Amino acid sequence: MLPFFDWQSPGPAGDAFAARPSYRRESTGQPVRLATLTGPFTLTRLATGFGRPALARDVTVLPPWQDVHRIRPAPPRPSGSSDPGEFRDRLAATVAAAAEGHECLAVAASGGLACAALLGVTAELCRRSDRRLLVVTLDLTDDLGRRNPPTVAQLMEQLGVPGELVVVDARPSRWPDPPWTPHGPRVETWPRYQVGLARCAQDRGATLLLHGQGADQLLQAPPYLGTELVGDRDWRSLQQYRRDWPTPMVIELLAAAGPLTGPVTASAYWSRTWPDSPGERAAAVLAPTYAHRARRWWADFQRECLQLSVAQRASWAQATLMHRLFPYDLPWPAGDIAVRAPLLEPAFARYAYHLPARSRYSADQPSSFLRRRGLLAGLLPPGRTAPLTAGRRFAKALRRYLQSVAREPRHSVALGLLPPDWRPGCQHALDLVTVFNCENWIEGALQRGYPVGH
Repeated sequence: MLPFFDWQSPGPAGDAFAARPSYRRESTGQPVRLATLTGPFTLTRLATGFGRPALARDVTVLPPWQDVHRIRPAPPRPSGSSDPGEFRDRLAATVAAAAEGHECLAVAASGGLACAALLGVTAELCRRSDRRLLVVTLDLTDDLGRRNPPTVAQLMEQLGVPGELVVVDARPSRWPDPPWTPHGPRVETWPRYQVGLARCAQDRGATLLLHGQGADQLLQAPPYLGTELVGDRDWRSLQQYRRDWPTPMVIELLAAAGPLTGPVTASAYWSRTWPDSPGERAAAVLAPTYAHRARRWWADFQRECLQLSVAQRASWAQATLMHRLFPYDLPWPAGDIAVRAPLLEPAFARYAYHLPARSRYSADQPSSFLRRRGLLAGLLPPGRTAPLTAGRRFAKALRRYLQSVAREPRHSVALGLLPPDWRPGCQHALDLVTVFNCENWIEGALQRGYPVGH
């Protein structure tokens, strides 16, 4: 059976933003180092990695090991006490702290808003400190036919970034899978490309690779801001917000009525926060026994998250911020080079999490995409956001990637985690990503002699 998901009681300030995961024995409460484990790993726990939040947010919700519990301190309610005026300086200080001891920095860039904001801050640091800057991008084409290299080159020119553009071969066969880790299956969408970015940056002399991960989880404006905008008498922003979020008036009224309580408000809230039930995808791709267990566990997880926000009397907007960011994980390295995501670094994430919810929204930006990410957009020079007015999508490139790395998940099928006819159950490309990542992890665990539990 799966353990019930439970947030641990809040400890000292900042515990919810622990930089690295901590584990303990469920049976004894004693600390555990995963490197010393002898197993077994359990298929039921691996099944939870097929739930929607894990798929969409790169989160490993449960360790795959029997009798091992990951300590997840309960997140606090976003207090709104952080000063938005400090945003640029806080991010710059976080990048500077990460860069300490490194003379050549690399920024992974896709032409998106988060990497553009990070690139601008990092370029300024390199100018001041006479460091060398590399801008590393995959040679991918988005769904509108725009290639990354010229898009990123245009962005560098607009931002006045003097760094060297490094183009990474986007043939998946060019790169191996990342190293196996006892923490569980990788959660990246295209893990081989993470290896390619890391190796190319390292080959050109960089000792630190920066990513813009975490932007939407941490800094995207939440819905349900109507009450705050009315309270501020910001009628212009309220009018623009209503156009950007055409939320049914009944839901806005429910959100304005108070914190999440009762089945009606909970159902209305989850219908927009997690439009499909967290376990539905698991039911489609997993073998029936494991699909049933995963659905039950995700229902427990959802209840626990809701109970936490209710206990803290979080508004609907605050609850959205809590459920977007937590569980909170940092990215795992994909090679020998140091990898950091400044937006998710504990000190910055703690500051940004406690920003006022409405400060993330800016009615002054030229598109809905930028208005919902007003703090990041505000880091860019005025009039320099032309390539960034909407998010970029790479669904076609992802399909080609998955076709290239496709393999029959023979271990997952032989052990009974997936049914023999598993492929029709993949309703989304992310389902295939999870299937292949899970199969790679199982194969690595078996090669290392770990026994299997169910």
